[in-house]
Amino acid sequence: PLMDPRHIILRTIRDTLERAAWEYRTAEMENLQKLKELILNEDILTLYQPIVDLRSERPIGYEALSRGNAGSAFQSADELFDSAIKHHLLVELDRLCRTRGLSFSRKLPQTAKVFINTLPATIRDPEFQGKSLIHSLEQSHITPDRIVIEITEKLVIDNLSLFQDAMSY
Repeated sequence: PLMDPRHIILRTIRDTLERAAWEYRTAEMENLQKLKELILNEDILTLYQPIVDLRSERPIGYEALSRGNAGSAFQSADELFDSAIKHHLLVELDRLCRTRGLSFSRKLPQTAKVFINTLPATIRDPEFQGKSLIHSLEQSHITPDRIVIEITEKLVIDNLSLFQDAMSY
């Protein structure tokens, strides 16, 4: 033959690797686009898991949990938040989940606490502090004494003093 079979095999392997890399990049771009659309369209499902006092066997509050809609690429919380981490959209997603968790909590009993998960970095987000947070609470018709903020353990607190300052605020 005019060509060495080893060159043909190597060329085939290179072409296959290039194709796989292209398909991976394409899938990642589609995933990023879907995540951006989900955030912009506020297309998440908010569920409330009861937190029960074991002595009285009554709910003392409800934890707001966020998921993508059933059948979507983000229907699992892990898929949703892992994708947000990968694409550097975690603060935006966290903001959306918090806002939705508060806004739908008005349907819960007026005596129940509302547990909202948030990231350590979000504590410094201007949308989480001051007038923006007060406005969110007013729109939700929920008093601040009913809110319990849970700091998620998903990410490390990089600067403890900044975090403590933000928590004090």
